[in-house]
Amino acid sequence: MTVTDVIGGDARPALVERLERAIELTAQELRREFLNLIRPFELSLTQVSVLFVLRERNEATRISELSEATLTPASSMTHAIERLVQRGLIERRDDANDRRASLVSLTPDGIDVVTQIQHPHRQHFMERCESLEESELALLVKLFERFTL
Repeated sequence: MTVTDVIGGDARPALVERLERAIELTAQELRREFLNLIRPFELSLTQVSVLFVLRERNEATRISELSEATLTPASSMTHAIERLVQRGLIERRDDANDRRASLVSLTPDGIDVVTQIQHPHRQHFMERCESLEESELALLVKLFERFTL
């Protein structure tokens, strides 16, 4: 029995619609879980995104680059940066190569907060994947990698 037999007619549109809905629901659920995880830190999603990008880059980064990397408008990014500086999670300094620009980097406290968020987040994701066989997980990874390229 084929997918076409089960769904009837041309299966592709129905499957694409189901895939789109499944991705939307998965994204919503993962976002909800992540927001619950970061709630005790009293950080916005934008602020956490900034911390994660800085951790990933592991070097001082221009605010404009952070804005691009997090898909955040410059005005919102300026506010997020200011709050993170006030909390001592990042430090800002002038860019020696461009007096109009600022560079920001994680402080030791910022690194600690990222670690406190990433570890339980990764652990929770691992738990969600426990029900998948290794072959299913490998196929899912392969399909998502192919889907995003």
